[in-house]
Amino acid sequence: LSEEREEVLGGKYQEVETEKVGLQTDLKTANEAIEKLNKQKENLESEVDDLKDDKSKLEYKVATLETDIEKLNNDIDTLEDEIKTLKAEIAAMNTTSS
Repeated sequence: LSEEREEVLGGKYQEVETEKVGLQTDLKTANEAIEKLNKQKENLESEVDDLKDDKSKLEYKVATLETDIEKLNNDIDTLEDEIKTLKAEIAAMNTTSS
């Protein structure tokens, strides 16, 4: 009975050891996958930060260009007013000289 019991226990021990090795392999594989995913996450976070910086720079550039457009539109309005004034002066000179 004792010998039979030892055989059963030995077989069970071998099963447990085999399962342990399999679980350790699975754990190693899982840890490697986690490490790879963490690296991908870090890369994506870095890319997001870069994109946010780019977005901020572009928003500033847009605001600057909008200000430039507004200034140029004001310059156009001023020049159009000067043209009207000059045309009026020319018309007045033409009527006084005739």
